[in-house]
Amino acid sequence: METLLENKPEVRSSIKNKELFYILVFKTNIRFKKDIKNVNLFLNQHSMVFEWNVDIKDIDKVLRIKSLTSNPIPFINIIKQAGYYCEELAD
Repeated sequence: METLLENKPEVRSSIKNKELFYILVFKTNIRFKKDIKNVNLFLNQHSMVFEWNVDIKDIDKVLRIKSLTSNPIPFINIIKQAGYYCEELAD
């Protein structure tokens, strides 16, 4: 299983230890490293994204986002704006 991870250290250092994080999981069509680079431009600009990764080996091309919000809609819109399919996966 190959998981590619992107961190935002500038955000991580400013987050207090007591804040809650939510893990949001999405099915996507992000298949290649070049796709991840493209999505990186969009996700790293979002202030609520702490960390994210894409498992391009998984059949669902799973995107996991560690976020300060539990609302999946902004992230679905971001991925769609980047030109990719995205839907939230149920627990």
